[in-house]
Amino acid sequence: MIDWIYIPQFLPQQEADSLYAAMEPFPWLGESENKLAVHYGKSYGANGKLRVEHPINPLLLPIAERVAPVAHKRCNYIQCHRMDTSAIVRPHKDPAGMIVPMLTLGQARTFRVGGTMPQAYYRMRQSQRKVEAHIPAEEIVMNHGDLLIFTGEQVVHSMFAAKDDTKFNQNGFDCRY
Repeated sequence: MIDWIYIPQFLPQQEADSLYAAMEPFPWLGESENKLAVHYGKSYGANGKLRVEHPINPLLLPIAERVAPVAHKRCNYIQCHRMDTSAIVRPHKDPAGMIVPMLTLGQARTFRVGGTMPQAYYRMRQSQRKVEAHIPAEEIVMNHGDLLIFTGEQVVHSMFAAKDDTKFNQNGFDCRY
């Protein structure tokens, strides 16, 4: 089974530009000093308890409908992140069986997927993990409008801050969604 599918330019430039602009007024909440988030749809906490966040924004529904046939699953939850250039993704895996489509808008950054991370990382908080300890199977430059889908396996993934990413490109955008 393929662990991930990468589709460059899933959204054409003009559509990606429009969506980027439309996301600015979303009800963003701070996750960290350099990363904001908003959650739409049904979400489950670590204890399996259902958390209902905001209903899925109607602006995102047509995109979710286009992603569904590629991901082979309908969407019941959308998590949006707004990242500045200092934001990082510390090495982690999403829960087993979860299909995770990621659409990038704005700044181009290298997303590190697959491979390995130290066994000790499984026993420590994600916030304490160093990005450089993740040895990726592939590094994918996620550009404006690109789609990456994790197909249900537990794929390790991470991302350096822009200053440590030799392929970072601001592309005229203030942030990355």
